[in-house]
Amino acid sequence: MTTPQAAIFTETSQHFYFLEYKLKSSFSVEKLISSLSNIPKEKNGTLQLIAFGPQLSKQLLKDRSPEDLHDMTALKGPLYSMPEQQNDLLFWLHGNDMSDIYDQVLVIQKTMKNVATIELDQSAFTYHDSRDLTGFEDGTANPKDDSRYPIALISEGNSEGGSYVFTQKWEHDLDSFLELPVNQQEKIIGRTKIENVELSGDDMPKNSHVSRTDVKVNGEAMKIYRRSAPYGNSTSKGLMFLCFACDQSRIQIQLERMVGITNDQISDHLMKYSSPVSGSYWYAPPTDTLAQLLNTQ
Repeated sequence: MTTPQAAIFTETSQHFYFLEYKLKSSFSVEKLISSLSNIPKEKNGTLQLIAFGPQLSKQLLKDRSPEDLHDMTALKGPLYSMPEQQNDLLFWLHGNDMSDIYDQVLVIQKTMKNVATIELDQSAFTYHDSRDLTGFEDGTANPKDDSRYPIALISEGNSEGGSYVFTQKWEHDLDSFLELPVNQQEKIIGRTKIENVELSGDDMPKNSHVSRTDVKVNGEAMKIYRRSAPYGNSTSKGLMFLCFACDQSRIQIQLERMVGITNDQISDHLMKYSSPVSGSYWYAPPTDTLAQLLNTQ
C-alpha cells in the first residue's frame, strides 16, 4: 500500500489549525501547482495535511482521484438542516507548538492569496483529556491499533492509500446545554459524561447522537476515523469536526441520519444545541501521489 499523509494518524497534538480555500475564477492549474510547490515543509514536528475538493481533485489528479467523490450538498430534515458549502482546498495543521503552526499558516496564506480566497480560518485545541466543550469525550470509538487503517484509507485501485475527508464547523449553544441536568445531557449524547460508558437498552434514546451515528448497512458497520477538535473564545464556542473514511458513503449516511432524512425520520437531539455552519468533502491523496503532482507538473 502507498503511504498516507502522516498528519492523519498522529494523535499526540495539542493544537490544530484549519484553512479552507475557494479558488479564484482566474486561477490556472499551473499557477495553483506552482503555489502549492512553493509552500515549505513543516518544521519542528508540525504536521500538515493537504486535501482537494471533489472538482479540484478530479482536475488535478485525474484517474487517481476517486470516481465517486462528490460535493457536499445541503441536507434538510424535519427539524434540522446542514448547509451547502463546498470549498476547494484544505490545509489541516497540527502539533504541540502553536508558534510553529502559526508560522506555517502565515506562509500558506501568503502563498495562496494570489490563487484562492480563504473561506474558513479556524484554530482549535485539545481540551482536557480529548473532550468536547460539552464535557464529553470525543472520538471514543476510534480504534487505536492497525484496525484504523482500513476504516480511514482506500484499500485498492488508483486511489489506494488516499482517504475521503469531511470537515464541518459546529457552533454550540453551550450555555443551554450545560444548564441541563447531567443525566439529560447523557441521553442527548448517548454516553455517560464522567465514566464515558455508552448507554444501553432502554437507557439509550433513539435520537441520541450515538444512536444516530452508530449505523450498519447490510450488516457492515459504517465506521469512520474522527480527528475533531474544539475551538472557542469568550462568546463563540464549538467543534471543528474532521473525519477520514475509506468510503464517502460512510460519512454521508451518518449526516443523513443526524438530520432525519432516512426512513425512520429520527433527528439527532444534539442538533438542538449545536448547529453546523459549514461542510465540505475532500480527498487526501497519499504522499507519493501528492509529491508526484507537485514535482512533475
